[in-house]
Amino acid sequence: EILQAYLRSDISTLILLQEKTKMSPLLSTLLNLRLGIRERLVGEVLFTEARNQISLHPDWAGEIYFVCGFASEIRSEYLQAKDYYHASYRALSSIGAHHKSLKALHNYISASTKAFPERAYFAEFSLIYRKAKALGNWEVSGTALTNVAREFQKLKAYTSALRYANRSIALLTRCPGTHHQQLALLNRCHILCEIKRFKEALVDFESLKSSQHPEVKAGVKALEQVIVQSGAQVDTKALHPTWLERLAHKEKNTEALTGMEDRVVCLISCRPRDKFELIEDLYGEKIDLESAENRLKNLLNRLRKKRPGLIHFLDGRYHIVDGEALEVG
Repeated sequence: EILQAYLRSDISTLILLQEKTKMSPLLSTLLNLRLGIRERLVGEVLFTEARNQISLHPDWAGEIYFVCGFASEIRSEYLQAKDYYHASYRALSSIGAHHKSLKALHNYISASTKAFPERAYFAEFSLIYRKAKALGNWEVSGTALTNVAREFQKLKAYTSALRYANRSIALLTRCPGTHHQQLALLNRCHILCEIKRFKEALVDFESLKSSQHPEVKAGVKALEQVIVQSGAQVDTKALHPTWLERLAHKEKNTEALTGMEDRVVCLISCRPRDKFELIEDLYGEKIDLESAENRLKNLLNRLRKKRPGLIHFLDGRYHIVDGEALEVG
């Protein structure tokens, strides 16, 4: 009942359930955390109660850590959220809860993008996608691709961003009406607006205007303000963290990548590649090797001018620059 009311964002039912859970400190703590998340008001005392429950109910550690991670995100404490999600991942993995542990791992990476926004997370989200797809977990696999699309969007590599956005939505059609599916549609709508394909964007936008999910409703208003510039007042308390980022920082006034620049980033984001692999993928056998090498050199120079620090050359291969190593094994 608690989880269903939480997923519906039914605050009144969560409040009514407080009376039912008084006899169980464990359930009471989880309920109060979820209620605090929905009300966007989580006090430090709730975290203390949650940690106490972990020592009393170690089998519930994974779930408690997971909810604490989300509660920390609500407080914009992304380093703490990152630690809670990773602890949840380890605890859930140890009891064989593979689907939920993968969701915790995904959220660990997502929180890391907020804590360390300067680095790229293509490899991590792609790994989550592969793991989730192998388990048949369409919600996590689709959400991971939504985040890959967002990584490309931040670079203004719009061809790849739209391709991954479409793939994520195709997967999430198996989870209709969920906030994950609707956030994926919202992300695609944003991408389409940025490349001025407004007629297509409007289709997604109209389908989202009646959403009952608080994060989606706030995102729709944010999209109106940031992209459509309607001047709508945005309930920032309800915004999903990725839309807080878009609203606060907008998009950097940088030049969009060309088709070939986009393709280079896409190729290297999958795995490091040497120059001969890039030449084969980009030019095939259309031109001689010397001409292809010159074109690749010029292409990489242009890309480095547009996105300084994005690509580096190490041990004979081109890499997307990463920051701190994340424990996703």
